[in-house]
Amino acid sequence: MNIIDLYSGKQNITVENGKDSYELKFKISSYNQEKIMLYYAFLDCSQKDEELICHITRKQLDSMVRENELEFKVMYNSYITHSKQFPLIPTVKVIYNNIQQTDVFVLVT
Repeated sequence: MNIIDLYSGKQNITVENGKDSYELKFKISSYNQEKIMLYYAFLDCSQKDEELICHITRKQLDSMVRENELEFKVMYNSYITHSKQFPLIPTVKVIYNNIQQTDVFVLVT
């Protein structure tokens, strides 16, 4: 059985105004089209030679981040366990620089 095996160096995502898509890159030792997740958001991944390029949207990041800076694990769905972290991929730091967040309050009656 060929088990998924990806690796990478430290990666950061710096969220900027006007940018709606961000990418993460991983080197491939073994990959069988498994679903890759950052925290619990599924990434849109495509393979190019021996590299896996995964995209995440600003909307997905906004739904995960509750502070100005957080770190998330890169995981995959395994047929043996539900989700598992890659041992050779460090956590990904998501940084919001100088972005004004607006709290919206809704009153339902």
